[in-house]
Amino acid sequence: MADSDENRQNLINELINIHGLKEYEIYLIDLFPLFEMIWIDGEAQKCETSFATEFCLNRIAELDRQTDGESPLSIDQANSFLDKYLTKKPDPELLKTIRNYIKPILLNHSDPDVNDERKQKIIDYCLDIASAAVYTYPYERHERFAKEEKQLLKEIIKSLNSI
Repeated sequence: MADSDENRQNLINELINIHGLKEYEIYLIDLFPLFEMIWIDGEAQKCETSFATEFCLNRIAELDRQTDGESPLSIDQANSFLDKYLTKKPDPELLKTIRNYIKPILLNHSDPDVNDERKQKIIDYCLDIASAAVYTYPYERHERFAKEEKQLLKEIIKSLNSI
């Protein structure tokens, strides 16, 4: 096993054994920044959670294509996963910790364009979630996104780009 494969497997084992993820949840690790963005204001609004659901369904379809219909993840498992993180506010530190595993586990494809596409998809969905609901209306010109959302987005981008 190559060092990078061994390191990746060690990180997956940490997520399972230390942070309590189920094995199938590793396939959905790219949803954790979305959960952070959804919960940054303390509540998960339907317009926000619909983006996480869409992202998850797209991820399942991607896995199905990659495995010729033998996806390691079922719709029931995905629904259980979404329910776990969208119905009750998860620990923000856990979400942040898990987010930091995304780059070494998911953004490790040999083709840098694939990694960039995956990263951009996460960022795009975070932007969609942040813009889905506003605190007050009308809002000032630069206040469509709350300051907390802007700061979190910067942190997410930094963690996805970190070495």
